[in-house]
Amino acid sequence: MIIVARVIEFQGKTLKDGMWIVGNLHHENNLYNQPELRYSNCIYIERKISFDCTIKQLIIPETVGQFTGIIGKDKKKIYEHDMVENDFYTGEVYWNYVYNGWRVAAINENKSLF
Repeated sequence: MIIVARVIEFQGKTLKDGMWIVGNLHHENNLYNQPELRYSNCIYIERKISFDCTIKQLIIPETVGQFTGIIGKDKKKIYEHDMVENDFYTGEVYWNYVYNGWRVAAINENKSLF
């Protein structure tokens, strides 16, 4: 039996200084105590600094993106909402619930998605 592990990680900009960080998504919902993600409440990214030390940093909700599992030609990880391009088009990476997979929404010359 072969077991394939998928890396689940997120990136986001910190609220404090706008720096991009990568780690585990942590969501605190003090009002409802529900597990689903609610962007209206506090979203943190937890980063492991050492074996026994983890820090949480508050994240700007609109910048949160999940790692797609795909590495680009430039050897960088591709995250949800990243802009990617090839010889024909530029587009934004997003999760398609109909096809259950990552897709790219192309951007036309007016900078709108189609």
